[in-house]
Amino acid sequence: MKKILLTLTICFLSLTNYAQENITADLKIAYEQKRYDHIISEYSEKVKEYPAKAIYYIAMAYYMKANDSKVLELMDLSIQKDKTAPDVYFIKGMTFNFMEQFHKAIKSFNKAIDLDTTNSNYFSGLGDSYFNQKKYEEALSAYKTATEKNQPIDRPFTMIPQIYIELNQPQKALKAFYKSKENISKESDMYINTLYNIGLYEFLNKDYDKSKSAYKELLELDPDDYHSIAKLIQVL
Repeated sequence: MKKILLTLTICFLSLTNYAQENITADLKIAYEQKRYDHIISEYSEKVKEYPAKAIYYIAMAYYMKANDSKVLELMDLSIQKDKTAPDVYFIKGMTFNFMEQFHKAIKSFNKAIDLDTTNSNYFSGLGDSYFNQKKYEEALSAYKTATEKNQPIDRPFTMIPQIYIELNQPQKALKAFYKSKENISKESDMYINTLYNIGLYEFLNKDYDKSKSAYKELLELDPDDYHSIAKLIQVL
């Protein structure tokens, strides 16, 4: 009899785990398909019954709908079930940044970094927290670290020159803009912005050939950028 009960218990636990894995997989697919309203309407009611990763995807649906208080509530619930997932702390940090609660954001980003030191996003988010508090040296350190990780994201490359501008170091800013140009995606708006700033700072340096080159490249990508057309005329 004991063997039968043990077998039934094992079968029940296996079925429970299988069901939870299925829910998590379904939520992952729905999130990747950007079906945020579907996730919220179909899964929010029984959220406390789900595993940590499933709760994370529900929280992410609220994140994409800009419901900050619900994001924090669900991310905390996910953490109660699993304290080892760095992305949960990262999204908490991003949410605190949006809410301008930068001290709380810094704590969350540092927790994510404690769990995973390899992710460029975590250091970039930390840099944003410091930048918004005008703590430029701390922000610069975080952004530089973000650029040194494997597969770094674009944002820290574009923020480093902005810090040098704030610190009134135009030559370092220009050098950082060139580094940004080398590393960020040419398809992004940030690339256009970087070219514009290179053109502007080279113009201020009276290096008109380099300024012209930057504006011409920009206009090849965006022929209707009238501000750059005006600047190129000024350079010529």
